[in-house]
Amino acid sequence: MIDECPFFTFGRGQVPLAWIGGGLILDSGEAENTFVFRCQDRFLAYTSMLGLRSIVLVLDDCHRLQYEQLVAALDLRLRDLGELYGLPAPRVPQPLFVHCDLPRLSLTATGSFHAAATALAEAGQSVYFVANQVSPSASRMMGELSLMLRACGVRVEFDARECDAVGELALRWHNKARFMVLRDELDQQGGPPWIDSAVVAAEEYAARPGWATVSEHASKCCRLTAGPQQLFVKSAQDSSGNISAILSRDTDSGAAAAFLAEVRRWLLAENFAAPSFVQELREECELAPSLRHVRFDDHVLAALRLRQAQRRSGISLIVQPVLHPGEATEQGPASVGVSVLIEEDATCRLLAVNAQLYRDAQRRQFLGLWLDDRLLGQAAVARLADQCLSAAAVLAARGYRGPVNFDACLGPEGRYWFTGDCNPRLSAVYVPWAVRAWLRTCDVAVHSVISFGYRGEFAIREVPAVLDAWAGAGLLFSRRAAGGMLVLPNLARLDGHDVLAINLEVVQARQALERMRHLAPDSVPDHLKAIHG
Repeated sequence: MIDECPFFTFGRGQVPLAWIGGGLILDSGEAENTFVFRCQDRFLAYTSMLGLRSIVLVLDDCHRLQYEQLVAALDLRLRDLGELYGLPAPRVPQPLFVHCDLPRLSLTATGSFHAAATALAEAGQSVYFVANQVSPSASRMMGELSLMLRACGVRVEFDARECDAVGELALRWHNKARFMVLRDELDQQGGPPWIDSAVVAAEEYAARPGWATVSEHASKCCRLTAGPQQLFVKSAQDSSGNISAILSRDTDSGAAAAFLAEVRRWLLAENFAAPSFVQELREECELAPSLRHVRFDDHVLAALRLRQAQRRSGISLIVQPVLHPGEATEQGPASVGVSVLIEEDATCRLLAVNAQLYRDAQRRQFLGLWLDDRLLGQAAVARLADQCLSAAAVLAARGYRGPVNFDACLGPEGRYWFTGDCNPRLSAVYVPWAVRAWLRTCDVAVHSVISFGYRGEFAIREVPAVLDAWAGAGLLFSRRAAGGMLVLPNLARLDGHDVLAINLEVVQARQALERMRHLAPDSVPDHLKAIHG
């Protein structure tokens, strides 16, 4: 098992159980209840790389049996790929399956739970949880699981009070407008410089959409020497690529109308239970192989959407000037994320620094991360990392414990500016971080890992033939090669795989993807035709 721990922990025992899911995204209203089942599928392989046993939530024992087959197949797929790469493949520990009621998200025992819990009790070792996200719902469910395990004689180390407190802070600061109240204190404590930001109520924008509303707010709240030319507008409580736009006086009417529709749909939660919206949710559920046997009733899905809508109240828009890097002689990445881990004793430790990749040149649609040790060799990035450690100390003083991520973009004079996006969770950096940690335990020298999503977007149906073609062209990673593409299975969709670039520059990875598409056109998603850093 990897010694270094990038997770939330609320009690230290001898045997960790990994609670890897999307509790914070659920409680913020970005997703509805089916997400707690669909999200865990994305990360099972990565959690296994760290040697961790996963807690897996299931709807019923039929769902559990389906999962057991998928886990066994995942283990075989990882072993086959390990042989291809010349590496000892990570084994998938048998998950601890727990029944989770869909409407209420309450936990009860599955048919296999008592036997698994009894085995833990008889081993005589104390159990604790590690998690990538915490929220009020996640904290409540971890508390329920603690009681279930203790009833079976398992010693569980879990500080429910601290988990509740951190979950509440995470949910509060996940909203960018609420996090902005800490700006002055973060500035005083040496945090990163902020991009000037204005807050616009979603209702106000919907009543008077377009350039006039956002430019008026920006002129009042942002220290602009002249009238704004372009403004980046994003939801205060969602990943910015979900509900965002770059607006100007000359914004195309079609683009403006599309953004207004997103504001009405997601921020004002209009028609959340409309038939088209319910069908969209059904299609998302049907992507998951573990849920393919389930036929959710339309009334159930509509009720979940309505409950999601209740979490969407009071969400505003953040308005910021668009920064342009300028003509600095040494250009760093346009967008950088700094992940910090706040330890139990409030010590702040740098976890990772990564560049961010996007599908579009405007950098609104997030694609993946470039985790590279060499980034800290750039003075501007190193300065930002130090500033983010100072910002994390402010959060630690308020009782926050666990991982947190700060996003920044490059502005004029080669300086990084904090976008106000504080992500109080282990963000998408988990995927390349876990791969790097696993490879290093295999004695592979790794300086960089690039991820291109973690939802199984590479649908590879004829796996042996496709991998043979890619390997024959010298595209795949191996212990003998200095760098290459690493293909890993993912349970998020049928035939799903993730691809990561090991020890490659972004340009090299883009070229490798083009050759992979040429050899197997149906296996490489179209959205990877354009990669912007």
